[in-house]
Formats: sequence, structure tokens, C-alpha cells
Amino acid sequence: MAMSADEQLRQLQAQAASRQQTSSLGQYQKQLESRPSMAQGMLNIPKREMPVYSEKDFSYFKTAQPQQPESGGMSVMCSLMHEYGYIDDDVIEVDNLFGKLLYDTNPEIIVGYHAWAKPLTNFLRYHAIYIPLFAYTTQAWAYEMAEQFGIVKNRSTFSRLLGKIVMNAGKPVCGFIGSLILSMQGGYEYRRT
Repeated sequence: MAMSADEQLRQLQAQAASRQQTSSLGQYQKQLESRPSMAQGMLNIPKREMPVYSEKDFSYFKTAQPQQPESGGMSVMCSLMHEYGYIDDDVIEVDNLFGKLLYDTNPEIIVGYHAWAKPLTNFLRYHAIYIPLFAYTTQAWAYEMAEQFGIVKNRSTFSRLLGKIVMNAGKPVCGFIGSLILSMQGGYEYRRT
């Protein structure tokens, strides 16, 4: 049967106390305590209890846990970033709408996007430490798309530039990947857009 965290902490404290009693420093402190208070000299160390910590004392160091995804829409990376608080609610709503519109007009872009974004998102869910590496470019994409819909305004010049680069490079790359996947599955013919 597994021990609770409090039991493990008490056991570790008991082990630390027994190690201190057997150590040379612990024996020296016992000798000092046995002497009269004036004989302790400059090493008048007050005896203190070891602090007892609870789980909430360490909550600052925990990795943020995402909320459960609201829907399995067209957005994959943006939904993950929304779960971790990097993208606002109104932007994610427009992002899902944009994904549906893009799927109706150019489904190969969504297929190609899902081909690389779903495995990456699954990896990031289990390795949350890497999420900030992808957060800025995903934000740039989402906010550029939201700005095209008129939802977001007054962004920085660098953020706008990065958003335009990600969008203008991402669509053709995802479209190429998606057209390859769809042609291997059969039943897909190239459409010039």
C-alpha cells in the first residue's frame, strides 16, 4: 500500500533527525546543550523544530494542468494554447470558425495541418515544459487570423510581421502535405485556388 505524502514527509524528517543525532555535528550540539548556558559561548544556537510543509506550499512549482478540451474542432495547436491560457476566448472562437471555413474551401490545408499538429499537440500535452517554445508562433498565427476577421487590433509590429509570415508560409506547406496525404488515400484531384 502506498504511503501518503504526509507519511513520507514524517518518515523523511525522522530519518533526518536520526542522522543528525549520530553525526559529529549532532553530538557536538548535544554537548553544547548539556553545558550551562554561559559555557556555550558564541554558538548560542536556539533549538528549532523542523518546519512541516504541505502540498499547497509547493503549488507554485507545479506544472500548469490544462483544462479538458471543449470540442474536437479544426483547431489543434490553438486549442492547446487556449487551454494553457495563451489565447483569449474570443480569438479561439474565431479560430474554430476560420478552421471550418478553411476546411470547406481548402480541405487539404486542414488535412496537412492535422498531420503534423496532432502528434505535436499530443507530445506537448505530456511534456508541458516545451509549450512556451510554440506559444509565441501559435499566438502570432491566431491573432493574425483574428485581426483579419476584425476581432483583434493594436498589436505590435513584430507580432504582426510574425503572424503574416506564419500564415503565408503555413498555408502552402500544410496544403502541400495535405494534398500528398489525400492523393495517397486516393479520390483527390488537385484544385488550383
